[in-house]
Formats: sequence, structure tokens, C-alpha cells
Amino acid sequence: MGHSFRHRARPGADDAQGSAVSSSAATKSASPTTDAQNLVGNSGVSGLVAAQATTDHETGFLGAAQAELTGPEADRLSRLNDRALRPGDARDSWTNTRERDRDDFIADTRYAPDQLPKDPESVLAAENPDWGLFLQACSNVPQARRQAALQVVRREERWDEMIQHLGPEHTVDVQAWLAEDVGDSTEKSVEDRVAESANSDRARRALAAVRGFQGRDPGGRLTERFAELLALGVGMPANERDPIGKEGILSLRTVNRACEAILAMPLPEYLRLGMLLELSGDSSRLRQSFLLLEATAARKDEASGEKGSIEELEGFSDAIRGMNDTEVVEATTTAQTGRRDKTSLQHKFVAGEGAGAAQLVAAEADPLKALAMNQEAGLGRDALDTATAKEQETMLERNSNGPAVARRASDVRAAVTKVLRMTSLGPIQRANVTAYLHGLPCDEAMFAQSVEPIRRSMGLSFPGEQAMRLARESATLKSQGGLGLNEVAAETQAGAGAATGETFEARTDMELVEAFEAADKEINRENMEAWAPRVEALLAQISGEVDGGLDVVVELRHDGGGSSLVTITNVDGGRFLVHDTTGGATRWVDQSAILRGDWSAAGQGKALLTSSVS
Repeated sequence: MGHSFRHRARPGADDAQGSAVSSSAATKSASPTTDAQNLVGNSGVSGLVAAQATTDHETGFLGAAQAELTGPEADRLSRLNDRALRPGDARDSWTNTRERDRDDFIADTRYAPDQLPKDPESVLAAENPDWGLFLQACSNVPQARRQAALQVVRREERWDEMIQHLGPEHTVDVQAWLAEDVGDSTEKSVEDRVAESANSDRARRALAAVRGFQGRDPGGRLTERFAELLALGVGMPANERDPIGKEGILSLRTVNRACEAILAMPLPEYLRLGMLLELSGDSSRLRQSFLLLEATAARKDEASGEKGSIEELEGFSDAIRGMNDTEVVEATTTAQTGRRDKTSLQHKFVAGEGAGAAQLVAAEADPLKALAMNQEAGLGRDALDTATAKEQETMLERNSNGPAVARRASDVRAAVTKVLRMTSLGPIQRANVTAYLHGLPCDEAMFAQSVEPIRRSMGLSFPGEQAMRLARESATLKSQGGLGLNEVAAETQAGAGAATGETFEARTDMELVEAFEAADKEINRENMEAWAPRVEALLAQISGEVDGGLDVVVELRHDGGGSSLVTITNVDGGRFLVHDTTGGATRWVDQSAILRGDWSAAGQGKALLTSSVS
């Protein structure tokens, strides 16, 4: 990786003073010998290091260092002993290092306090900066100056250069930065803050899960700051000012996956994550941190392993930095979170509920995807010239024989036809407009002359000439039937499987469906009382999945026939938070109402819950 590992002068050493910006003046690094170069990559050494790292549960920070020093990085450990690591004394070198205590290990890799520059940015003036010196200097200044120095590295596009030159000895700096934020002004414990949070039950379970991972973390990566962020990310509401936004940004599922990712990612990526968390700032610092951890959880597989990376999070961190609490939450969700005037995800094509629901589950599992959809203003029904619309269109067309038809086009035809008789147009002109909207041969010059009278009659509801052209172009297309439940499951798996680590499947209570059909699809009090036990069993299963952090797509069968798909995104006691991509509304529905077949609170009228995708 090209790391530089130098033996630092301890306080009181005779090394040159006052020239800490120059790495050569502050180091006494030994060059690897030929024997050491021959040894690099030796599988025996790597195996020895790995074995010792996995059995050493009491060395704390030193254990983390040894766990990272495998293969080519074994040579870096030799410099701690001021000699090259040779085959004959490899085991002695490791043993000597393991016998050092944490303070000695850190002291051997640190500059003396009087060697540190007062301004970390001065280190960056060197052509080849000593990045270890830069980090230690950052630790010696207030947080605001440290963040400013890190921002300079970001602006100069030297972030990767810095990351690749850092090693285990620098973990102490990054962890110390994060530790400064633990607790609040009253110095409450993490447990106390969790107990006082809005979602305290879930938060306690999340903290217990983190404690379990900490017990399996000999390297000490999951610090108390990580425990606090992960637990409070579950406990604190996404939007404290409205019941719709009560759910935390993190869930029990994302906490588990984030812990797994943090323990499995390479050391440079762990340091990258720590520094991105340090860069979170302004009034939404906590929520920015929660979102970075959610994004890490969504990339658990990408982050893990020798070549794992979370580099993608850097642009995301830059994008949300500076937003306030409301802005950062609204920018990273596609459902409503409290502001009723916020545009939330709608499906854009006829019979497109399944595509919209699958897309919603994927976006809510990965804040980077949600941010991209918000940035292109792609959530609304008529945002057809967006990647969001293209994704829905692709889902529909690969599961059918025909092209997707925009909902906007169908609505335009109906709206304009409705007002034609109220315009000043004569019968021939009205017939010509109708032919135009339905894709039939017409006099387009006459239609152009008809637009202004239509505009005057419709006022603000006038759809626009572009929308009327869309209506004409799509008029002869046959609307396809949308996605079946199995197809919704497949599309959800394709979009959210990797981010959630789950396998999505369609489940239908066939006995309930058969009873509904036998009752001539009638929803009444008597029928619902008979079906209530089966519906209640479905709700119990869905409730457990949603409580754990999964969004669940459900199918409703309507009184008299027909069906629809909505998504349950939260559960709170006897209530379910339901998002409908037809109108884009997110509303609470009581379980008691669901058992009566009453989904009117979610805009669905009388309906029977029979199926789910989770």
C-alpha cells in the first residue's frame, strides 16, 4: 500500500527540533534490508501474524495493529525494532512487539509534543507530506481547526494519498477525535441517553447488539463513540417534529451490518470512515454520522475483505455536509418524514405500483441512492426525464411485452377532454383536439390554434403543450398489466438485496385469497371477523420484519375486485406507517382498522391484506 512507518523520537530525544514539517528531520527510519525485501509476502509470516492477532484478546490497540500487519506490511513492524525483519528472527520480533504495552507502542511511533507544528496545514506544503505528522498535529488542535485542515486535504484531492500512507499507529488519533463527542453537556452515559431516546426499546436492543460485537473485537475498533452513534441512530427520530418521522435513521438490521463492516474492512477504510465521521459538522452532525453508518451498512460486502473500500462515501459526505437536520433527512429519504409538502416517491407509469414499491425499498436501504433521486428531483409522478423514471420504466418493460405508458399521459387526455365543451372551440376544433390526444390523424396546425382557448379554460391546471404531445405519442400504446408479486420480489431483490443482505420473496396466504374469492370479493363486517385471525398472523410477521429494519411491500385486495401495492415502513405499537406510490402519501394506519378491512387512512378504502414481499 506504500505506507511509510517511521520510528518517532520520544520526548527528550536528541533528534532535530523545530523542523517537524520535514519528515527527514523528525525521523530515524531504517531502510529494509535485502533479506527483509525477500521476506515480504512470505505466507509463513502472514500466517504467524494472523494467528497471533486472532488469539491475542488482551492487547487492545496493539492487537489492532498486529491484526493489520500481514503480508507486505510485515516489514513495517520490523522498523519498530530498528532492524529489518529476517526469516531467522521473525518470531522473536513478533514476540518482542507483543510484549510491549500499549503506551510503549504508541510512544515509539509518535513525535514529541515540541516537534508538532502549531498549524497542521503547514505539513501539507511539503511535496511528500509526512501524513503521520499531519494526523498527530491535527490531534493537537481544536476540532474546528482539525476539520479545516482535513477539508484542505479534500479540496486538494489528496485524500487517497493520505489514506494510503496511514497505518495502525494512526488509529489512536482518529479514535481520539471521535471520542471528543461522546456524551452531552451533562456527561450522561450511552445507556442513559439510549433510555431517554424516543425509540428506547429498539435503541436498547441495538446497543446490546453492539456490545456483543465489542466482545468479539480484540482490536478495539468498535469504540464507545461507535456504540453511541449506532444506538442513538436507532433511538433518535429522523424528524423530531412530526410523528411520521419517528423512526430512527438506523435500524437493528443496519446496526448489525455496520458492525460487521467496521470489523471486516481494511485498516485504511476504517481510518477513512473515522475521518469522514470527524468531518460531519454543523447542526446536523449527529444525523450526518448516522447516515454515514447507514451507507456503510449498505456496503458491507464492498467494504469487507482485503480490497474492501468505502471510497464512495466521500462524495456523499461532501454533499450532506452543511445541511441542517430537516434538510439532511429529507435529502436522504424518498418517503415522507414529516413535512407534508415534501414530494415523496410516486410511480410514474400506468400499473407501475410494483416498480415504485421496489424502488422505494431500495432507496430507503441506501441513503446514497435516495440522495441521487432527490438531487435530480426524480420523486414526483411527472418527473419523467430522470434516472428514477428510467429505472421504473425498465422494471416494467423487462417484465412485460409492451412499453410503459406514463400516468401523466392518461391523466392529460382525461383532463383536457373533460373541459373541451367549456372552451370557445367549435365542434370541428374539439373533434380535432380529441383526435390529436388519442393519436389519430388530425390537423396539427388547427390543434396549435386550439391550445390557447384550452389554456384559458383550464387555468392553472393546464398540463402544458409538452404533456399533450406526450399524451398523443403514448395514446396508441397498450398499457401493460404491471408487475406480479413474484416480479416485485425479484425487482426488490435486485435493487435492495445487496444493501440489506436479505433475500426477498413473495408470500401469499392462499387460504385467505380463496375465502375472499368465495365471498364474491366482498368486504363486510361478518367476513372480516372470520378472516381476522389470518390477517392478524400476517401482521405479526410483517411487524417483526419492519421492527427489525426491513420495509415490507404488501398486496391489498379491494372490495369488489382489483388490487394494489403499498409499502409498510415503520411499526409503532398497534400502528403501521404505510407509503403509497400512487399519490406519494405516507400515513399511519391502526391495526384495528386493518382487521376491519379499513385502509382509508392510507387512501386505499376497503381492502383485505393477503400478501407481502420481504
